[in-house]
Amino acid sequence: MKLALTDRFIKTVEAPKTGRAEYHDERTKGLSLRVTQQGKKTFCFAYRRKGDLQKQRMTLGEYPYISLSDARNKATVAQSRLHQGLEIVEKKKWTFEAVAKLYWEKELKHIKTAQNEWRRLTKDAIPAWRNKDISSITVYDISTLLSKVRERAQTTKYVVSGFASPLGVPGANRLQTRLSRLFRFACEHGFCEDVPTQKIARKKEGTRDRTLTVNEIKVFWNLCTKSNIDEKTKIVLKLILLLGQRPGEICCMKWEDIDWQQATWLNVTSKTGEKNTVPLPPMAMQLLEPLFLSTGYVFKMDNPEGHLKRHSVTQAIRRCRIKKSILLNEKFTPHDLRRTMRSTLAELGVRRDIAERIISHKIKGVEGVYDRYDYLAEKREALMLWDTALQKIIESNDDELVGDGWAKIVQSTKNQQLIFKAQNILRQINQDHAMQQYQNLNAEVLVNVIAALGK
Repeated sequence: MKLALTDRFIKTVEAPKTGRAEYHDERTKGLSLRVTQQGKKTFCFAYRRKGDLQKQRMTLGEYPYISLSDARNKATVAQSRLHQGLEIVEKKKWTFEAVAKLYWEKELKHIKTAQNEWRRLTKDAIPAWRNKDISSITVYDISTLLSKVRERAQTTKYVVSGFASPLGVPGANRLQTRLSRLFRFACEHGFCEDVPTQKIARKKEGTRDRTLTVNEIKVFWNLCTKSNIDEKTKIVLKLILLLGQRPGEICCMKWEDIDWQQATWLNVTSKTGEKNTVPLPPMAMQLLEPLFLSTGYVFKMDNPEGHLKRHSVTQAIRRCRIKKSILLNEKFTPHDLRRTMRSTLAELGVRRDIAERIISHKIKGVEGVYDRYDYLAEKREALMLWDTALQKIIESNDDELVGDGWAKIVQSTKNQQLIFKAQNILRQINQDHAMQQYQNLNAEVLVNVIAALGK
């Protein structure tokens, strides 16, 4: 029914016996009053967008909580916005902080590096845009924030150590990556229409090439042993150098993944999620034994993560360097210990593909797709070689590591390994009585090889 709605009519209109009745206002286009069988009276606004086949309806409010005058005003404003091509009702504004928290709950907290990634957002992005509508954040806003992060590396100093902050370009790029995923999440949930980070080119990162010298390895190891830093942190630092795994992966090590009988650790790599069985050489077993528990994290801590944080390991290195700054002149990070180990494997003659598999690098190309052999024996042999060399470095006098001293250590380590392999072959020959002449010939050669290497 169409009529000019009045307050008197609305007050006195009777409820229909069945269903509901609708009265369209002649004065305001699209405005109507709906009356239900229970006597509930509601103002509505009906409209059709250009190109739409069906009308849409919007509830303005219930009478008498909204008056006829207010309902007409709302309908007029809605009609005006419709003609301007705007949304009938303004969408709810979602602040950056609100979306970031929702992103944490729905997605971010479930990834392995959740705490580190959340820290990036809470340190820089959330303080900058806390109450800002996420859909209003521009390319300029993001570019400005990333510039501040990069500049901070040039100006911020660690008060205690005096070394420049390690953020800079890598830190800004990691933040940009996380912001990109957050904005994609916001788009997927209708909080914004665009991913502004896609329009910003990442700055080129310089590659690090820092490795510790043999003298520095000895100083570092002894410093870890004697310093007053937490015992678990000491072990993590030593294991990074000994096993060459990523610092964050060693911090997350679990007892369930360690096989004491086989002396192996099943490491699930943080970058690819693939599993890598890492043989544990004698020094690694000795480091882990005092901490032994049946389940849970190896480096268990009372914090939200439940284990030692990678950041704590970085801080520990910084404190070590302060105390021995004369012998450790150039700063280094936990990841540099991993690089040192990988470089030394090459020096010891370990095959490149074996060394890459040891440190949990993904093997690329056809080989990575089709070669599914675990190379466990080869990896164990290489880590035993490194274990022996590291033991010699630690036990050597400083003058033995100068000049060609390290070359002699490398050669003697290789010789020891060859003797070990030759002795194993001899044992196998002695246990097998077939092909006696062939065995005797091989045994004679091997005995001569062992004697020569032992000199």
